[in-house]
Amino acid sequence: MEVDIKEVGHILLIGNRQDIREVNDFLVPYRSKEEFIPFERLLSFTRPYNLLKIGAHPFREAKGLAHLEKEVLTQLDAFDLNATDLYHQGLKMRMQLAIFAHELQLPVVAGSDTHHYLQFGSVYNELREKAATIDELRAVLMRNAYDITISPCLKEKVKAARLVKKTLKKSLSV
Repeated sequence: MEVDIKEVGHILLIGNRQDIREVNDFLVPYRSKEEFIPFERLLSFTRPYNLLKIGAHPFREAKGLAHLEKEVLTQLDAFDLNATDLYHQGLKMRMQLAIFAHELQLPVVAGSDTHHYLQFGSVYNELREKAATIDELRAVLMRNAYDITISPCLKEKVKAARLVKKTLKKSLSV
């Protein structure tokens, strides 16, 4: 689940279906832009749930998280490196993110920011250990027992997905 926060940015929450449904129900009053949930309130509410909390696209223009207090960001489990930002900002953003995450002692995981199936596989994680639960997945991330793969076709995948999305929006608004 991707959650918009008041301070500007997105938090990815990954957990079992029941927990995600409960969090989703709680977030109903926070869906409009004027009412987005404050980041610390989201963290506080989700603390009792066994969820992975991932800071989405921390260096994206106008929606990044890097401006937030480091003490609050360290409550996340990881940051995402996603295809859309790699497409727009290039590989230098990957290094910038790695340095930022290292300073906060958090891992970086692949996250495609996929809103269209053509973009699937642009970036992905390959786990070197089995992980069948949220706790096991969190442990794999903390042990850095995974690899991030960036597709050699990333630019084509993202560009195609963007073009289809734009075309669909245009045809549906007619």
